[in-house]
Amino acid sequence: MGSVETKSLSQEIYSRLKWEILNMTIKPGAFITEQNLARQYQMSKTPVREALNRLAADELVTVLPHKGYVVTEISYGELLEIFQFREILEVAAVELAMQRITKEQLEQLKELSEEMPEVNFDNGYIKVNTPVNDRFHSYLVSISNNSLFMQTHARVMEKLYRVLLMDTQESKVHAIRTEHMELVALMIEGNKSGACDYMREHIRRTKDRVLKR
Repeated sequence: MGSVETKSLSQEIYSRLKWEILNMTIKPGAFITEQNLARQYQMSKTPVREALNRLAADELVTVLPHKGYVVTEISYGELLEIFQFREILEVAAVELAMQRITKEQLEQLKELSEEMPEVNFDNGYIKVNTPVNDRFHSYLVSISNNSLFMQTHARVMEKLYRVLLMDTQESKVHAIRTEHMELVALMIEGNKSGACDYMREHIRRTKDRVLKR
């Protein structure tokens, strides 16, 4: 098998496994091996190993030497630290964004805040809400025009994706949408301190819900 073909297969397996892990098709704590995956995908172990090593670098799987891999779980302490960091990051992003946001960007942010997902349940969770929530927060951070903020935020949201997926029960969807709309209303008013305070409370409410689980 040529190196180009191996790399292509590795990318395909990486993307598929990452999607399955983030969307909880493969559960936290699940044990996986190169041999089983190679058999499942009907290919050699080499592209499978490369894909798993990339997932390990993403901290989505943990290597068990001479045994296999386990899908990484996030501890209470890690979640607390991630939410604390996210709060600092997104509040700062709001402050920066309000120094340079355009009328067109405000309108786009308003449209994103009003976006409402379909209520499709899978094991009690709404899988389509998390991408909607991500789009709103990612776009807001992008308005800060700070590439380091955007890169770091993408990494933080990826770490939180699975727990936010479990947080999006039907009753939460409407509350999250309302909070996004109220935040945008403060930004349209030009109330920078109010918008920063509201973002801080928005993140803390999410953190409190998640940590109570």
